[in-house]
Amino acid sequence: MDVFASHFVLALLVDIIPQLAIVQHSGEMEPLHIELPPEYTTILPGLNADINSRHYQFQLSSPVHPPKDFELDLQTCNIEVGESDEDTGSGSEDEIQEVHSIRAQSRRKPEDYACQRLVAQSQDGTNVPITVFHRENLVLDGQHPMLVIGYGAYGRNVEMEYTAERMALLSNGWVLAFCHVRGGGELGKEWYYSGKGDQKHHSFEDLESCVEFLHSSGFSRPALTAGWAASAGALLLGVLCNRSPHLLRAAVMRMPFVDILSSMLDSTSPLTSQDIEEWGDPSGSAADMEYISAYCPYHNLRSQSYPSVLVTSSMTDQRVPSWVPAKYMARLRDRTRDHHHEHHRPTFLLRVHSDGGHFGPDEGDGGVDQATMECAFLHQELSLDTLS
Repeated sequence: MDVFASHFVLALLVDIIPQLAIVQHSGEMEPLHIELPPEYTTILPGLNADINSRHYQFQLSSPVHPPKDFELDLQTCNIEVGESDEDTGSGSEDEIQEVHSIRAQSRRKPEDYACQRLVAQSQDGTNVPITVFHRENLVLDGQHPMLVIGYGAYGRNVEMEYTAERMALLSNGWVLAFCHVRGGGELGKEWYYSGKGDQKHHSFEDLESCVEFLHSSGFSRPALTAGWAASAGALLLGVLCNRSPHLLRAAVMRMPFVDILSSMLDSTSPLTSQDIEEWGDPSGSAADMEYISAYCPYHNLRSQSYPSVLVTSSMTDQRVPSWVPAKYMARLRDRTRDHHHEHHRPTFLLRVHSDGGHFGPDEGDGGVDQATMECAFLHQELSLDTLS
């Protein structure tokens, strides 16, 4: 929310579509809602430091639209494109060059891609939104590589911003599917509450139902499907790999929170006390202990076939210490030693960064190196041609 002389301006998501709302200080008038171009999925407020300005600055983006600056005239409610480069958006010189490079390689524009907003029915009948990006005129024959992305925790929305690696995948024929499972904040507080604590199973069921729906709709098939998640979102992916490994060929997990049980039992961890509200208290509640034990990815690794898994962590991560992903990978390798599909022997890789903390390598070469490794891993494990 930004404050101006006579009103507030709020950047919102309404049905997972960016929107602005103008609210007068006096409260005498109903909030004025400003619809934005529907092709965008992410909104970011600008600096807006001048309380007396008549212009509200903000930025829009999507997986196929690099960040673009806009200005809202608070008197006329007209929206104009800001002064930044309309093709590359704002950002550092390196980021703009990266956008130019991806565009030059793909020779495609945002209008060459389609965005579909779909709904999958979860196991309890709840409709779960999915935002899907792919090439225009996609034939739904199940023959396309697909990356499924989810988060579903802390009331946070799954991030659908522009990144060069996602654009590279799209330009090579991939489908990107963002699953807005319960536990996230996409549909308000009740959506969040129905996927936290002792309702966390809804998040897992939602993700599984989304993947099954996408397969049955012809976007892809299990042998061409991979999952991507980070931090608490990787909890979802870890559970999916345990319960329904047949749905994926590969999984990429960044700084994964895959041993939630041990973490929540560790009273010395700086986040344990505040995370009790999110996950429960296994130390003080037998019911919470039983519930978390039943789904914790690390403690439920089984002697069965698994998709290929790439895990990355950081020695300086204070939220998910590097030993958590390390022991997860060790147990995964041990459990699957004698179990693999006759046509696909999975690859299990662990990469530990020396710095970067919970959010990974610093921007620049480290971030590019991370993205390059993930793309190469995905193409190799799905037996695709070299990424162009």
